[in-house]
Order: sequence, then structure tokens, then C-alpha cells
Amino acid sequence: MSAWWWLYWRLYETRVPLAEVYSAMGGEAPRARRWLHLLELTGLAVRRKGHVELTEPGAYWVHLGQTQFALNYVDTLVDPSAAGALASPDRPLN
Repeated sequence: MSAWWWLYWRLYETRVPLAEVYSAMGGEAPRARRWLHLLELTGLAVRRKGHVELTEPGAYWVHLGQTQFALNYVDTLVDPSAAGALASPDRPLN
């Protein structure tokens, strides 16, 4: 899973160095390269100087997806019924 986190953060930075994909992704590299190629085919990324770089629409859609993923993940960490849960309108922080 750490390999996919590496790719996640490179996409967050909007630039994936192709020379590092195999060393960072190991056995998952071919699959990751296919995803990167798909981004290129759809116009969401371009290949430039040894990198796959997100286009402006690509950055928008990838960051929108990342935000949705991150917020959903945070929601799984916060249990509103737990002591010390975040404040809500009916239960403000004191």
C-alpha cells in the first residue's frame, strides 16, 4: 500500500517522475504506469521531460477525487458518539 501512497502524493504535487515509478512502486509499477497512461489518453496529463504532469483539468479532477477520498477516510476515524469527538451544533466544545 505504501507504493500507492507514493503515487498519491506525486499526483497531489501534479508531477510524477517516470524514472522513479519502478523503484517506488515495485511490482505495482506496470499497473501504475497504465493508470498514468490513461490520464494521458484522457487529456488529464501530459508527458514532459521524463515526468507525467497533470494538465489544469487533470489537477482539478485528481484533487477533487483526492479531497473526496481524504474526507471520507477522516469520517471513518471520527465517531460522533465517542468521548472527545468533534464539536457539533448540539454539543459545543467547552
